[in-house]
Amino acid sequence: MAKPSLLAGSRQADRGVGAAVDPQPVPAAAAAAHGSALIGQVARFGVAGLANVGVDLSVYSALLFAGGPIWVSKAIAFVCGTAFAYWANKTWTFRAGKGSTRKFAAVAALYSVSMAINIGVNSLVIAMMDDRPFSRTVAYCCALALSATINFVGMRAILLGKPRADTIAGEA
Repeated sequence: MAKPSLLAGSRQADRGVGAAVDPQPVPAAAAAAHGSALIGQVARFGVAGLANVGVDLSVYSALLFAGGPIWVSKAIAFVCGTAFAYWANKTWTFRAGKGSTRKFAAVAALYSVSMAINIGVNSLVIAMMDDRPFSRTVAYCCALALSATINFVGMRAILLGKPRADTIAGEA
């Protein structure tokens, strides 16, 4: 039985270089790079989310100021916010390259479902807490945390598909 090479599982073995042993195997390096990339994506997603709230609120406020009906103003603001979120997350958060109508439609569907879940969780928490003074803040935070998580996971899956090595390694 042949002895395993000292280079087995190392970056040099993968590149076909036999000079020195790399003490860090590829799986550990890939895991570290993936963790760093994921943290960067989460941070950028948060910043893009804050900017998205600004777009949504600005459009909503402007339309209300102009005399638009509440539901029409909110619907238009939601569409503008979704378009901005798609653009910001595609180009900056996940650096996903060229988009498509199919991906935009998937993001719009994701955000619509997420909005429904957000409203449902908000209402449920308020009802469970008997509408105490602080319950609305707690409900808002619970709904926001859940919908933001759903949006992050969904956007990442829609825009990146399965994780690619160049996407993970290129971000740190």
